[in-house]
Amino acid sequence: MLHRILACLALVAAAGSHPLLAADAPAPVLHLHGSIDPALSYSAWVEYIATDRRSECSFDDAITGMRAPLRRQIALEPKIGAGRHDLRSPLEMTEAPACAWRPVALSLCVAAPGAETSRCEPLLLYRPDEHTAEAPLAITCSAASGQCEDQSGHPPQRLVADLRQDLVLDITASR
Repeated sequence: MLHRILACLALVAAAGSHPLLAADAPAPVLHLHGSIDPALSYSAWVEYIATDRRSECSFDDAITGMRAPLRRQIALEPKIGAGRHDLRSPLEMTEAPACAWRPVALSLCVAAPGAETSRCEPLLLYRPDEHTAEAPLAITCSAASGQCEDQSGHPPQRLVADLRQDLVLDITASR
């Protein structure tokens, strides 16, 4: 019996020191940075979905007639200057109700500096089964329309297994 108690105490002590299990572990951070054309600026949105199945974490979807998880968006503003941008944000949702929020997408809203963005496009989409390389991403955007594309001329969406990452993003203006 004493062996079991000691084993349980050792397991609890180890769990408390593990960064993913510790109650006081820092929130995971998204870090987006790189070069940006002076003709452009952007804001970003992180979309969260409730993973808790309690009724206060879902709503009646009138279109499907089913219960659907709540979704929330949080606006993020990068630091932009001298041809560089830097956005750091903890990926935690503290909004009530406490619904075990998980980040599922990061969207960029690109425009000319000082202009209001009218178009936001998904850039990173969370897919837990994806195993993509975290290579730098280069996109070209129109200051007038806010539309962006990657080097292949396609929408610059990347599926990622984890939004908590350090991603180099270089943004140039279309000519």
